[in-house]
Amino acid sequence: MLAPFNLHAENGWAISIQTWFYHLLRSNVSVFYFIKKALFNHRIIWIWFLNLSISAAALFVALLLRFDFDIEGRLTPERFWIPLGALLICRAIAYLAFNLNQGYWRYSSTHEAWNIFKAHFISSLGFGSAIMLLQLPGFPRSLIFIELALSLIFAAGARLGVRLFCERFLATSLRKHFGHECLVIGGGLRGHFLTSALNSGRQSPYHVAAVLDDHGASDKDSVHGVPIRGKVSDLRRVLEENPKIALVLQALDQTTPTLNEKIKNVCAEFHVPLKVFQSFEELLCRDLNQEEAPLSMDDLLSRRTEHGHQERVALALQGKRILITGAGGSIGSELVRQVLHYEPKEVTLLDKCEYNLYSIEQEVDELLHTKPGITKPIVSCCLADIVDEKRLAALFLKHKPQIIFHAAAYKHVPLLEENAYEAFRNNVWGTLQLLRAAKLVRSERFVFVSTDKAVAPSNVMGATKRICELLLQQVNSPGSAGTFMRNPDHHLETAVVRFGNVINSAGSVLPLFNKQILAGKPITVTHQDVERYFMSIKEAANLILVAGTLGAHGEVFLLDMGKPIKIIKVAEKLRAIHGRRDIPIKITGLRPGEKLTEELYSSFEERLNTSFEKVFMVRSRLQPSLCAFTWARYLKEELDNLSNEKIASIVLAFASGGDLKTAEDWIVKPQKRLQQAQNA
Repeated sequence: MLAPFNLHAENGWAISIQTWFYHLLRSNVSVFYFIKKALFNHRIIWIWFLNLSISAAALFVALLLRFDFDIEGRLTPERFWIPLGALLICRAIAYLAFNLNQGYWRYSSTHEAWNIFKAHFISSLGFGSAIMLLQLPGFPRSLIFIELALSLIFAAGARLGVRLFCERFLATSLRKHFGHECLVIGGGLRGHFLTSALNSGRQSPYHVAAVLDDHGASDKDSVHGVPIRGKVSDLRRVLEENPKIALVLQALDQTTPTLNEKIKNVCAEFHVPLKVFQSFEELLCRDLNQEEAPLSMDDLLSRRTEHGHQERVALALQGKRILITGAGGSIGSELVRQVLHYEPKEVTLLDKCEYNLYSIEQEVDELLHTKPGITKPIVSCCLADIVDEKRLAALFLKHKPQIIFHAAAYKHVPLLEENAYEAFRNNVWGTLQLLRAAKLVRSERFVFVSTDKAVAPSNVMGATKRICELLLQQVNSPGSAGTFMRNPDHHLETAVVRFGNVINSAGSVLPLFNKQILAGKPITVTHQDVERYFMSIKEAANLILVAGTLGAHGEVFLLDMGKPIKIIKVAEKLRAIHGRRDIPIKITGLRPGEKLTEELYSSFEERLNTSFEKVFMVRSRLQPSLCAFTWARYLKEELDNLSNEKIASIVLAFASGGDLKTAEDWIVKPQKRLQQAQNA
């Protein structure tokens, strides 16, 4: 609403005009929007002036060309000044319509060039119409076309010149004097994109000094003006010749673990940080100042990660009702992601951690909505504890799962040494209750996630996993196991998967080492000779699915994980990639229950090939003389009366089979007490 004039007050006319003009500028009326912007933005005023000056200059040069530079007596109002006014009005309206007075010329692109063409073409049509209406004598109609061509050249050329100046001279000069030199490995799509982004961005702290590419035809080749100094194998020579290089950026379209290892070793030798871009999408999104070390699984494992066997897995899972325990954990959540791709009928996610269950539920919802090719199953999220017998029975009766993947467990070795009660209760008794529930609803298959620590266990965690392996092997046996199970006549197919250390899972060394390096603290390794087998989370989940198609009687399956890797080597790799070789590695000593090396199978077991490459089966040549179900039941009854040390010793004795007398005592004594109680 515009303020009215007040001519009766003292200085009223001046105040009223100011108020009216102020409200006019604050209004949203589009015709005054540019005036408001121009009055308070000097840059827009300059752009406006330059745009109109280009059009005026184009008309003047067109006049020169039209009359062979003989314009004496031709700068009359009818021949120049009136047409110039009409042209500038038409051009100004077109610039406003196509928003050409905004933006920065140094960022001009083909999109803006197309808008310039449209604005000039339409304004020239308006200019020609105005000339015809004005009927100016002596104004050649050909000037309209000459001016259009010249103004397009001048407008586009001015913007291109500003961009070239900013990119090739100003920004490059600033980076060369105040920035850091970097080397790009790869002259393909990723290398081109990365080199262009670094050398054109004013805010980039780096400028690309050299490029290495195996496909360069000669040393004269370049990538966006940056010379190709050689092949990837010349990295050591180039770093020697260019000591100012502060960063190496690997942007290879195709690579191998062996090549990655060579590049990392050379960079570590020269103490130059290395950044690796794994995919083009990551290249678009990753910040070069990101502190997380981009270490791929192939690089860490020094082998290719194994995935596959999808056809057989699809036949086993398609249209089935599936239940996954520990669904919110690192392994369980990856298992959920992979299972959804095989079109099951129903997927039940079970976890006792509310936040983890909520997180995987949100991820599943997003996955099902963003992947139109996936047949959407019924997904149920159940917040429950696997040791709760009644709750489990109710859930199994409701969902009637045909296949169970059991990934829920406590697995932190030192913590479970101090909490043997919960280790037995959750890992052993929880697995036993799941087996009972599976028998209750006559499930088809049960797959259990074990660990290499179950082989000759030296800690409580490994011992509980070994006992669970025995439970799966004895679940269909007659006798006490059969009487303890519901529907003992039903044969439940069972399989066990033994893992090495799963990279980036909860509690693994990689996140811990990254955290310590970023904090500048010493990297803690328990022993310089400690070594472990490693596998990726995707490999772990894939192996679980494959085992579900093979096992029937509690067979143990494992992946060919190559040779064990020393933990100290992992720490050194991460330290080198971060460019922080100055950070020391501190040896802290082995923790309770920790071994220097882990085994995948014991001397009482033999490794057999399966129909799947890289997947092996382990079969025991020694059958336990005691029933794991009976032993577990009686230990559960006495659990509240035992100390942590006693529980740990009993669990380890039974799992290792080395002290059968102790294990037998815990079967015989409770049996006698039960008989005495019944007789009384």
